Amino acid sequence: MARDLVHQAVKKALLISFLAVPSFTYDTFLSLEFTQLMIKENQLKIIIFDPDQEVIISWIN
Repeated sequence: MARDLVHQAVKKALLISFLAVPSFTYDTFLSLEFTQLMIKENQLKIIIFDPDQEVIISWIN
């Protein structure tokens, strides 16, 4: 039982979620001082992508 709980906790710790946003959204909204504060405070991980070229521009941890 305890081993299963530890195993589940380790598996959850290994899962990292990223918020994927288009570059326009990042440049116009997520780069604002308030949203930057919220990103840092909540330790959000972000992928910025170019929807036209379909490429990742930046990973922010």
